[in-house]
Amino acid sequence: MRVAADLSVPAAADEGMTATIDVQLPDSPSHTSPSVQCTRMRLVEQNAQWDVVPSRIEESYDGTTARIRSTARDGPHWRLEDAIDVTIWLRTTSGRHVLTLSQQTIHRPG
Repeated sequence: MRVAADLSVPAAADEGMTATIDVQLPDSPSHTSPSVQCTRMRLVEQNAQWDVVPSRIEESYDGTTARIRSTARDGPHWRLEDAIDVTIWLRTTSGRHVLTLSQQTIHRPG
């Protein structure tokens, strides 16, 4: 399984941060599709958090890999280079998994 978080600030100053969670795992016809149930972003140094509600979910399957991309927009106005702890609640056929990606840096897309 591969899990990644992409955190970026938009070009427009009045828009909030964008977060994309990308999950890739082996695909099997006997498995139900995995799902990202919830994601929480925490900026520990400011004791701030964002409970992410995805605005877009993309699923793709190629016979060997299942890929889920969950994207949320208009998040908080945290700064470039802030280090965010990301917690992801993921449901797969083997159960519910809680994954943490520590110190994910916010960047400018491009």
